[in-house]
Amino acid sequence: MTIKMTNKMPSSSRIADNLPETGESILIVDDESMQRELLSKLLNILGYTATAVASGEEAIDFLQTQKVNLVMLDMCMNPGMNGRETFESILKMERDQKVIIVSGYSDSEEIRRTLEMGAKDFVRKPYTFKELEQAVKKGLLP
Repeated sequence: MTIKMTNKMPSSSRIADNLPETGESILIVDDESMQRELLSKLLNILGYTATAVASGEEAIDFLQTQKVNLVMLDMCMNPGMNGRETFESILKMERDQKVIIVSGYSDSEEIRRTLEMGAKDFVRKPYTFKELEQAVKKGLLP
């Protein structure tokens, strides 16, 4: 999958010059390596510290020893736990963990259930840089 960019994006150094450094830590959970790499780069441009893992199981292992401000969670990951199952496990460990769904997965029932469980937002792939920025800001709100 690719990220849809509308209009010509300024260079990453120009974007970074115009953004405040935030420093919040974000965990990316996605089974597609290209998505993990791209999302990590975009989040770094926005001033966040990004860590990426390839599965729900890896996310659970990571979160047992590390705290993050936000988890960006893909819904459909193979093999292993899907996004909703991963979020359920995260909530058992950290009831107040902030999560947003970032997925091309279109099963509205799974997304609806995950949002009802407390996920703060849903961003459909492909997304624009601005959509990503807005979702992360919303996801980080108290």
